[in-house]
Amino acid sequence: MVYNININNQNFLTSIYQQIISYNNFITNTIKNIVKKKKIKIIFKDNEFGLNIRGTNSHLTLPLKIEGKNFKKFTPFISRLSKYSYSGILLIAINVETIKLNQFKKNDSKCYFINLGNIPILLRSLK
Repeated sequence: MVYNININNQNFLTSIYQQIISYNNFITNTIKNIVKKKKIKIIFKDNEFGLNIRGTNSHLTLPLKIEGKNFKKFTPFISRLSKYSYSGILLIAINVETIKLNQFKKNDSKCYFINLGNIPILLRSLK
């Protein structure tokens, strides 16, 4: 991204550029690092089965408008007119692995996607 910086508005445009860099870093790195650091291990009372739960990845979707059963992309202008928030859905991929403690077999593993909510999209960001 290239910004034209006038001498009169240098501080204003620099702060906008800094906010865009901070937002891009939060979306691309910080959320993924938080998700990957958290691991949960659950052992049930009978001590034969357990679960390993860990986050594997995160994804922020493009802004979508739901119309019936269809999803439709929209622009900031349309969101302003229709009073929608210009935001994407934050999805987290969670890997759930079942543990059989008394056996040396391969554990079953399934991946689930969890919707954590909407995050506003900053204009001129990577999203």
